Amino acid sequence: VFFLAFLFVSCENKVSVPNKEIPDEDEISDEDTDSGDELISDLKIEENKENSLSCRLTFSTANEKKTFVKYYSDTHKGYKISEESAKSEHYFFLWGMRENRDYKIEIYSDDAEPELLASAEFHSGRAPDYLPLMYPGEHNKAKTAEGFVLFQYAATTYDHIFPVALMVDTDGEVVWYYEYNQWYLSAFGDVAWNPEKQTILIGLTKDLSAADSLAEEAIEIDLEGNILWKSPETASYYYGPGSWNHAYYMMKDGSVTFPQVIYDDCVVTDRIVNLDADTYGEFWIWDYRDYFEKPDCSTNTSGDFYIDWTHTNSVSMFKEEGIVYVNSRNFSTLFKIDMSSGAII
Repeated sequence: VFFLAFLFVSCENKVSVPNKEIPDEDEISDEDTDSGDELISDLKIEENKENSLSCRLTFSTANEKKTFVKYYSDTHKGYKISEESAKSEHYFFLWGMRENRDYKIEIYSDDAEPELLASAEFHSGRAPDYLPLMYPGEHNKAKTAEGFVLFQYAATTYDHIFPVALMVDTDGEVVWYYEYNQWYLSAFGDVAWNPEKQTILIGLTKDLSAADSLAEEAIEIDLEGNILWKSPETASYYYGPGSWNHAYYMMKDGSVTFPQVIYDDCVVTDRIVNLDADTYGEFWIWDYRDYFEKPDCSTNTSGDFYIDWTHTNSVSMFKEEGIVYVNSRNFSTLFKIDMSSGAII
């Protein structure tokens, strides 16, 4: 489970996370505002079909102007999103809404004395019916950071397991979701938030019955639900030879890193690989077998043919420092590795 403390960061695809909840001191009195509707044109609100708890807001201003938007309901304090620079064509993706609420949207000039340029309304939809009912077991608001919790969920239906990624806010309300219902997938692997690009990387796992079908092992999506990248298609299955394990990680240089499953006689291990995101050409690898003696198959008395030896759960790669952290579940150890030599520090 990843806890995301969201701060405003600009994004190439113009989608921004809410920089904060609307603070009490941010109230703007009626005397400081104007109806302002004549100051903007082409105001449009479009529901996002990929996620009914969000919408796209576009409008134009006669002159280049820096603006911010507030959106809130009678029962939800809501959020504020600001532009980084002045422009005449404006785009906001408004998300983090709770389901089935009437939201008021207010557009302001981002000046020393903000002016209300226009207001509109949007009714949020409903989260998928198959999501579980959730509520916070405990919530100490005085000690809770702003943000959302991102995780994956397998919604079991009669014909298959339907995977979905979702976020809840600190009150336990679903505020974002993403569905990926390709037939050959059985579940999502780990989901990872990339704060620099404001994207989500999702590992995909296939059922053994679809092992011979070519399919991607990971996708990168933006907050609107658009697929920005797919990994090369491979014929593999969950924890099969050569498949990934647990999570993909997108590096700053555009490469990807993940633990790759290796079958060696009766031993199942893994190696850490850093690959070209589009061709899977190898940049860097690290293999447990180069540093540890693998189990002898003749000593296997477990009753299972395969020995799950190392089972890496996570990798943290810092190329600038030349350091990789590798977490082996079955070794119960976190390794710090020198990338230049492969040595365990």
